[in-house]
Amino acid sequence: MPDKSIEGLPIPENEKNNIKRLFGALKDAGRQSGYNVETEVVGGALSKPWPRKDIDVTVKTGKMGKGETELDRAKDEFKTLSEIAKRATEIDKNFVVREEIEPAMDEEFGSPGILKFDGVIRIQPKKGTQIELIRKHE
Repeated sequence: MPDKSIEGLPIPENEKNNIKRLFGALKDAGRQSGYNVETEVVGGALSKPWPRKDIDVTVKTGKMGKGETELDRAKDEFKTLSEIAKRATEIDKNFVVREEIEPAMDEEFGSPGILKFDGVIRIQPKKGTQIELIRKHE
């Protein structure tokens, strides 16, 4: 079933194909690990002129993170997303993980219950624009 967030995107066809391939690999990797992965293109790729420096994608793994604080739970969920992303790049060698940045606490509030950042995994296709996977909380 095609992902609705890809249909009608105002981006080049090769970029749409990269997104479709990556989404397929992520969903396959998730299934292999027992997760129902949901993906959605968000951000500037939806409405801002092309070219873009990256394509933002939110990813839900279906896992509820474990831990005492929101930061602990976010890091647990991010670890699962990281494992799925790495497996996806093994499934489809067209992609490579370039960088991972874990969720972070907002220092301004000094509470591990308030996050400044949900975490991101930067995926680079062999040809095309970098795709950023953003952990989406359940």
